[in-house]
Amino acid sequence: MIVEKILQNVIVPNPRNDIRNIDQLYFRTEFPRACVSSSLPVTLNKYELLRFDTYINSFSLSKWITYTALNNLHLTVEFSGKLEIKLFHFWMEPNNRITQEILETELLESEHREKRSFELTFENPVGMVAFSVRSLEDGSTFFRGCYSTKIDESLVNPVKLALGICTYKREQYVKRNICELNEAFFSNESSELKGNLEVFISDNARTLDKADFSFPEIHVFPNKNAGGSGGFTRTMIEVNRANDTGAGFTHIVLMDDDIQFDAESVFRTYALLSLITRQYKDAFVGGAMFFIERPCIQHASGEHWCSSENRIISYNLDLDMRRLEHILSNDAVTDADHQAWWYCAMPISTCGRNNLSLPLFIKFDDIEYSLRNLKELILLNGIFVWHESFDSKYSVANQYYWYRNLLITSAIHGEHSAKDVRKYVRDRLLLCLANFNYNEFYVFEKGVRDYLSGVDYLKQLDPEENHKSLSKYNCKMIDISEIPEYSEGMFERTMNTPYPSSRIKRALRILTLNGMLLPSNKVIAVSVWGGSRFHTYRAKKIIGYEPVVRKGFVSERSMSEFIKCSTMYLKLDRNLRRNYIRAKDEYRERYGELINEDFWKEKLGIE
Repeated sequence: MIVEKILQNVIVPNPRNDIRNIDQLYFRTEFPRACVSSSLPVTLNKYELLRFDTYINSFSLSKWITYTALNNLHLTVEFSGKLEIKLFHFWMEPNNRITQEILETELLESEHREKRSFELTFENPVGMVAFSVRSLEDGSTFFRGCYSTKIDESLVNPVKLALGICTYKREQYVKRNICELNEAFFSNESSELKGNLEVFISDNARTLDKADFSFPEIHVFPNKNAGGSGGFTRTMIEVNRANDTGAGFTHIVLMDDDIQFDAESVFRTYALLSLITRQYKDAFVGGAMFFIERPCIQHASGEHWCSSENRIISYNLDLDMRRLEHILSNDAVTDADHQAWWYCAMPISTCGRNNLSLPLFIKFDDIEYSLRNLKELILLNGIFVWHESFDSKYSVANQYYWYRNLLITSAIHGEHSAKDVRKYVRDRLLLCLANFNYNEFYVFEKGVRDYLSGVDYLKQLDPEENHKSLSKYNCKMIDISEIPEYSEGMFERTMNTPYPSSRIKRALRILTLNGMLLPSNKVIAVSVWGGSRFHTYRAKKIIGYEPVVRKGFVSERSMSEFIKCSTMYLKLDRNLRRNYIRAKDEYRERYGELINEDFWKEKLGIE
């Protein structure tokens, strides 16, 4: 039997969303009055134009053809009044030139609300498709639009999604997102996801009031604070338990708590999985990430862990997704090998009882899990979230997890020698000292020591107590206006300081330990994320500054701290030289002891 499946709905900004100036992610218009931050339907004046060749509302033809059983495509619009509709196909040539062709132009006219459908045919099924509507009289209304396909029912996969959210004191975000899901799906009898979506919340702070989540589709589990890895693992465990009683979940979507999103992202994930071919049945579906503070600039869409350099490559970083060329280039397939858990859908069969997350608390848990399990990552324009900026959440304690977990991930999935790791550790610790960031030095040093302690240490570690002990190293970031030494001119001069071209000057900086053995002569500003050491040469104080959130803190030069840290480094380097290979082999051979359900139940204290 042939059935019609909606693949993608045309949407405009949700009035509940408090993120502003995002209209051009949804539509383009020649008239600023049209459709500004409003929900559908939209009433247009004469000659007002709406174009939907945008990040959210264009249709990725090439990827749907590649990954699914799609063999025909229809556009349906609902309207009243007098409108001109244009259907067009656009793609990027090898020389990065955009080519666009008009597929069809038609006049739509009706005194009453009417539905019209168009079949889109292509000689070359690449790139993307979109449409525009122009009102030819005052008062014409565009009610809705969607892309769909007609397909044999036997080719449609049964899909039931479990949305796994790990949260820690983010009540307002979680409540808002649940309201979004309730309005779109749980209270919407006509939605395909009604009965095919439930939410599993791991409440790591144990502060959520279950009375605020009274929908039967919402399940809240007070959980020990074992970080994101423990929280997301708890949702995996609970979804597996639900399936034991016949719930029938096919996929789990892991989602951060400090995000905002359109429910349409969840629907599109569901629609894609419904038609995915057998070849890609084990694929992950990822969502791109935009920062709430810069809501039209994409932070990442797929990432790659470069193990040889111990760094993460974020693809399509800082693309302005209001621009057509960026929308098209973002649609290209990359060699991304992991998907962050701000939004990641995976088959529930992946999350077997002996294939859960490593107990890493935070940082690298999603990377390691993807490296272990990801076979194919599908990324579609329009499946995305807005996330709080990482700059706004800087924490010295979090650097412990970054460094420790990077080494653990590298041990299991990389091929580093002790010499490589010793150099990496040396460079990072020297950077901490150059920036007078002694607290970060201490947590980094502890992270490396704890890595060398091996699997048994991780097994017995109490994550809550360990996190509390690390929190004492955190420094309070304050508004930059409250730091009297700061000035905008100082920051600009610092950032524009050229690297010394003279070999003599470079040698002097090395021999004097970046000026520590010389008298100080200035105060300068640098990024808390490090920056180049030459910015801090001969400084007395350093203003650690995050321009995105305009907050910072002051750290001061201390010879006693420098000597103490230098002594700690020499001891740590000796420990690395002697024990790195042993620890590496131990993680690679025994990590299975840390990813099974019995281990996690004991760790989380659940039956």
